[in-house]
Amino acid sequence: MRGSRLFWSASVVTAFAGASCGDATTKNDGGADVTTTDQLVADTSTNDASGPCNLGAPFGTPTLVPGVNVGQSIFGATFSSDELTAYLGTADSDLDAGGFQLYVATRPSLTAAFAAPTLLTGSVNNGANDERWPFVNAAGLKLFLSDNFQTYAATRANVQGTFGSPSSVAGVNATGFYTQNAYANADGSHLFVTSNRDTGSQSGWLYEATLVDGGYETPTKIAELASPQFEGEPVSSGDALTLYFASGRDGTGSHVFVATRSSLTTPFAMITEVTEVNSTDEGLDFPAWLSTDSCRLYVLSTRGTGLLEVYVAAKPEN
Repeated sequence: MRGSRLFWSASVVTAFAGASCGDATTKNDGGADVTTTDQLVADTSTNDASGPCNLGAPFGTPTLVPGVNVGQSIFGATFSSDELTAYLGTADSDLDAGGFQLYVATRPSLTAAFAAPTLLTGSVNNGANDERWPFVNAAGLKLFLSDNFQTYAATRANVQGTFGSPSSVAGVNATGFYTQNAYANADGSHLFVTSNRDTGSQSGWLYEATLVDGGYETPTKIAELASPQFEGEPVSSGDALTLYFASGRDGTGSHVFVATRSSLTTPFAMITEVTEVNSTDEGLDFPAWLSTDSCRLYVLSTRGTGLLEVYVAAKPEN
């Protein structure tokens, strides 16, 4: 049974830090050292003309995704593999009445605007709870979400069906701490989350859990990506070798960074700010979702309106 509703301030600053998680106060007995790797290095990727886009090139300027921005901050945006269905975490126009719930929107093509988002049907939303940060796996059959700041998952039999009731993802959550922003790689073997279980504060770090015998092991802190500020909103490539994430390490709000690793058993390195998708002020920029071909990065940003809105940036086509 899911817990009673926990109100979280609509402020996007406190939303990123998890600042109103009233039950996230218990001290972790096995807390990790606050050691960091905070060196930013230049992007040394080379041009790649073998796929639909030049993966070695920078992303273009982010543009608003038409139709999905509803005059409320969007706390999580994920897409179907063909990018024709969007799943959003947001509030209705009356926050106190509706709270944060999950919505869905569709479009007929990549160049078309989305139709107006509607409340996701089925058993996912609970009026007494707080649902946001959705992520739908590559097959479209499993939905991860943050429910009262804990990671839950719901499944469905086919992509035309509705998701069933969410249940807590065994082994991933930590009592007394928030664990959210779940994002899995293409085959679901690696699950990335944000949690404050080792920080002793409301700010979070990035964690990775590996799928073993059908279940996820306890998430491990990605120590090489931790800074003294905060990290969150992980977005993985399909092979789990590239990770986009939000960080306050540059001291100016929150911006998008990327790190890579040479194999699933080696640490991430090459921590680089994705400057072309970030705003130039002290606002908030979060990665939200990466297309299956890695050619388009969807981001949430407060540029322009001060609300978290959905943008997309694309690499140049080949």
